[in-house]
Amino acid sequence: MFSMMLDYAEERNIQLDLSVVRQLVSAGARSRRTSKPICGAVHRRINDYYALTEVRPVFGRYGDDASTPPVGAIGKASPGRIFASWTRTAKNSQWVSKVRARHASATFRRYHKDAELTRQSLRDGYLMTGDLGYRDADGYFTSRAG
Repeated sequence: MFSMMLDYAEERNIQLDLSVVRQLVSAGARSRRTSKPICGAVHRRINDYYALTEVRPVFGRYGDDASTPPVGAIGKASPGRIFASWTRTAKNSQWVSKVRARHASATFRRYHKDAELTRQSLRDGYLMTGDLGYRDADGYFTSRAG
């Protein structure tokens, strides 16, 4: 959506007026190309969230948290989500793990007509995303698609 807005404005040589927008959220892959122009147009940063088609946002920034996430972070873990098997990396003393989201009411139940993929993806009450997650000392996460 952010890319489409920028393309639209550039093609018509107009300036974006998003002054009524209170918050920008991206829950999917976001190009670095969109960050600075969009943020400059509204004088706000884009809040990155991590979500999948199969599950509601797993990481994000929440209204009662006044801290500013580090650049590139996808936020803190959603309440009620538990991630296991963390190991500390030598680089930046971060904790790394495969991202697993606890199955909840907003998690899909199965893949349509694909029992094997469902079995592989849902294990022991978790959705296995296949992505790697990194947690810093303040509880902020970054993700790299697996």
